[in-house]
Amino acid sequence: MHSHKVRQLMPGKYQFRPNPFEPWVNVRVYQEHEEDPKSLKASWDGKAIDVEKIAQHGEWQPLFDD
Repeated sequence: MHSHKVRQLMPGKYQFRPNPFEPWVNVRVYQEHEEDPKSLKASWDGKAIDVEKIAQHGEWQPLFDD
């Protein structure tokens, strides 16, 4: 799988790794509040974190459904 920079995260499924020494994890990005399109959360392993806190860190790859 080729790595590429994701300029802006949108709701959907991604693979994320914080640094080259960590394994990839599957992450779901979702909009927390319908009325606020910037209220994005990233969820994996039962954790949810504000996307703004991690969006610029690590590598992101979009996952596409077949």
